[in-house]
Amino acid sequence: MKILFLSSEFPPETGFGGIGTYVAHLAPALAARGHTVTVLSRTLGKEDTEARVDGVRVVRVADREAPPEVWQPPFDPRVARQAKSHYDRAFTVALALQDDPSLADVDIIEAADWAGEAALVRAMLPDVPYVVKFHTPAKLVFAWNESGVSGAFIEALHKLESVAVHNAMGFTCPSRWMIGACEELFEIPPGHVRAIPNPFAAGPVAPRRTAPERRVLYVGRLEARKGVVEAVAPMCRVLRALPDVHWRLAGADTNSAPGGGSMKAALAARIPEDLRARVHFLGALDRVALGDELASANAVLLPSRHENFPYACLEAMAAGAAVVASRNGGMAEMIESGRTGLLVDPKEPGTVIDALLRVLEQPFFASELGRAAAAVVHERYRPDVVAPLVEQHYASVLATPVST
Repeated sequence: MKILFLSSEFPPETGFGGIGTYVAHLAPALAARGHTVTVLSRTLGKEDTEARVDGVRVVRVADREAPPEVWQPPFDPRVARQAKSHYDRAFTVALALQDDPSLADVDIIEAADWAGEAALVRAMLPDVPYVVKFHTPAKLVFAWNESGVSGAFIEALHKLESVAVHNAMGFTCPSRWMIGACEELFEIPPGHVRAIPNPFAAGPVAPRRTAPERRVLYVGRLEARKGVVEAVAPMCRVLRALPDVHWRLAGADTNSAPGGGSMKAALAARIPEDLRARVHFLGALDRVALGDELASANAVLLPSRHENFPYACLEAMAAGAAVVASRNGGMAEMIESGRTGLLVDPKEPGTVIDALLRVLEQPFFASELGRAAAAVVHERYRPDVVAPLVEQHYASVLATPVST
């Protein structure tokens, strides 16, 4: 097959977010199976670029400004102005497909749900089927973050995503929990979204390292939906109970604090002064630094309010870390509580405290959790295991005539 991924996120230039990480793992695996794979991504510079990475053609296109007349029904130019940068990106993708025939010469296209990059693809290429991969739709993200983002912006972005979703011929999603949420949000009939896990290319499990102090590591952006606000109270209890424990937070700051503003500042303000020396905000880490942190963590706390199928969890499991994760979402499908990690309800601080104390005070148990978790990631989520499932999904979509 000739496969095109639409993904504004693609490392290294446009980051290691979940969408970019997914494409960076899957695209080479499909290329290794003999498919011709192209990624149409974004460049942060002014000039378009092209390169080959691990057998994949990577085309990066700078955003173009869409003229208002582009936004004909079902779009509204007034709505498009509310989320202009995202509408411009959808236009840029369509323009690239028009200007470069080699990009349009494909059998199937895959795009993420987020920000509706594929919203104009059907109009541009009516005979090429495309599928949508559900990561987490914008309307859910902003609701779970209780953000101060304007409702007009959220509705404009949701409209863009809805058009892209409703024009797709197939859907995948890594967690059944998120499938239910997306079916409801986009009014998709049950049974139309196929559950396929996210691929993860885990290297050899690094030897566990002993730090001068015991460490609880949080991995992820500092944002409300990740549960960091609720995690402060139980973590402070753990820090008081175990004076040699430190809490380390690896992730970029965001403006999703309660009431708006820096989440890092809001979290720091909630930590009692006598405990602040044992709480460390590490910022966004590169892959090497994150690997070092995971290798020396006695526990990894992932207390999300809601989560799909996070790479932070896959990375921690693959590193052989003892993961204490939220049961509210897709991580409950990734972790078998008591065998490959511990599941807790982040809304009930007592469950978080008990799980962390159990892991921190029972190192052999923690080691067994980590060993089993690493084995599961290697067995189930390797790209060469997941790629055939995606391939089968594409084949089933290609076997269905494109409706007009």
